[in-house]
Amino acid sequence: MKKRYSVIIILMLLVGLGSCDLMNRIDEIEPKHQQELGNVMTDSASAESLLRNVYQQWRGGGIARSQMYMSLMSGALVKGQGNVLVNGVDYQENKVKAEDLTVGEMYKDYYKVINIANVVIELLEQNMAPDLSVKRKEEMIAECKFHRAMAHFGLLRSFGQFYDMNSRFGIVVRETSYPSRPVAQARASVKDVYTSVLNDLKYAVEKAPKNIAPDKHYYISRLTAKALKTKVLLCMGNYPEAESVAGEVIREASGYGYELEEVYDNVFVNSFNSKEVLFATYCFGMTELGSNEFSYNTTYGSYTEQISLDPDFEGEPSLDSGEGYDWRFGYAYNMFGPDLGGNGGSGGDVEWGGDVEGYTLARSGVSRGGDNVQARTNNKYPYPDMVAGRKGNTVFFLRLAEMYYIHAEAAIRNGNYDPARSSLKSVLTNGRTSLDIDVDAVPDNALLEFTRKNKWIELFAENNEEWFDMVRYYKAGDLNITSIKGTITKDNQLILPLPKEALAGNNLLEVNP
Repeated sequence: MKKRYSVIIILMLLVGLGSCDLMNRIDEIEPKHQQELGNVMTDSASAESLLRNVYQQWRGGGIARSQMYMSLMSGALVKGQGNVLVNGVDYQENKVKAEDLTVGEMYKDYYKVINIANVVIELLEQNMAPDLSVKRKEEMIAECKFHRAMAHFGLLRSFGQFYDMNSRFGIVVRETSYPSRPVAQARASVKDVYTSVLNDLKYAVEKAPKNIAPDKHYYISRLTAKALKTKVLLCMGNYPEAESVAGEVIREASGYGYELEEVYDNVFVNSFNSKEVLFATYCFGMTELGSNEFSYNTTYGSYTEQISLDPDFEGEPSLDSGEGYDWRFGYAYNMFGPDLGGNGGSGGDVEWGGDVEGYTLARSGVSRGGDNVQARTNNKYPYPDMVAGRKGNTVFFLRLAEMYYIHAEAAIRNGNYDPARSSLKSVLTNGRTSLDIDVDAVPDNALLEFTRKNKWIELFAENNEEWFDMVRYYKAGDLNITSIKGTITKDNQLILPLPKEALAGNNLLEVNP
């Protein structure tokens, strides 16, 4: 018997969660009291539209905003001086509460991704788009399973003890769409969550589209799924397989159309179309809003600046020019923006504070939003959002550079220092760092920490990898976490509290310890 969904649920899930999909609007659904689910997907065109809606959910404000707040937890970023950032102090002091609004929005938006992916999977499996080829139907199911896996993984790392395979404190796993009436469900163990995630990624690696167009890195491919699997394996502590799979991603990348950017700036200038991006959100025009709250509300933390200093620089470092710093940090906070004409590279001819693409931006210690923020803003998000006909700032979820750091860390933990050094040399080039870094001069017993710090500089203010690495290294006994962030004094500060609303609506949901 076919499932029946009320039109209110359908509208909320498939239209109301966002005004547009990656490229096209989803057709309006005529209001009726009840509607057959099959009427939502009737052919390949409607199926593709619903799939794009799954991709759209990664632009949910709760997910994008949580990345900024969680950057305060690690100390990679701090609140701008005088900035009115709701509950920012709680994150900065690692005292986040279950009542926190961002925690609730983040939790909800991850489950939106999961539920819409489940709905599309079920419709496709019921053959509701009969004109789809078998291959394309399998590809679409694989894409949905990738998104479901990434959302479950994001929830686990944020709300569960992802670092402990024996912990019962995982998250609620949803592999079917929500029933019409809420049903209480207990959280799965950490091991069971990882099992679900890896099962979804296995299908995605085998069945997702093999290649995507070079200007559409906001879609996923088989290599994207393999890259996410690499990250999952690292967090599981499965270092032999993480090293192996990361090596495969690196070796196969060019065949799938992915390459490292020679110049660091180009990752952010090219945004979601960077050849280095494995998955990032599509952001363009008035209705496509990415994440530039990093720029509006935060500035760099002292630890980020400290580890980014050029040890060979003589004189006083200058953030006006970025001199005296690893360029990956200098790029982010120097007063000159990148060349937004599309060429990228350092020393672009546009000085922030001028008129960039018809939109006035203020830089170098001056807020774009009045007097609330007195801090340098972040050139990783160089575009003005919500400007008709213009590219916006993306949310970076997976970059090829990260695979080199994962490979290096896993190899080091496996005692394979030469392959680790090879991966590090690939990403620590002068064109990306502006430094002449001699990886061979780093002793074996210092290489793990060297890798962690450089990965921090590479990826800070993106997808919170520096925070999750802090937690992993600390739990593995490789890091004194309090030496980096003095406000972290208890293990219960390592994961976020489950939202108050979730606990109130699910009497089987056990609170975090």
